[in-house]
Amino acid sequence: MDALDFSQRIDDLMHDIEDYVDTMTVDIDCEMGPGVLTMVCPNGSHIIASRQTATHELWLATKRDGFHFAFDAVADAWVSTKDGRDFREVLAEASLEQAGEAIKI
Repeated sequence: MDALDFSQRIDDLMHDIEDYVDTMTVDIDCEMGPGVLTMVCPNGSHIIASRQTATHELWLATKRDGFHFAFDAVADAWVSTKDGRDFREVLAEASLEQAGEAIKI
């Protein structure tokens, strides 16, 4: 994947997250910056997704842990470099724990 495709995939994913959060019953504030999406949960905790251009990874920081994801073209998904879990699954679990509702994109 080239740099342009990588950046576009991350931007699209972050916009999908932001759009989904707008439909949720729980109030999660989204703050979008260049390559970074910060989600502020009602309890004040943060979930942060960020683009790591140098490594072509997507990073996710939650109150419990940090995760690195690489794009798997065969699965058409961002998968954890540590345990192979899908980004969407990890994000849903983190938002359920931190905000009381899962982000399901």
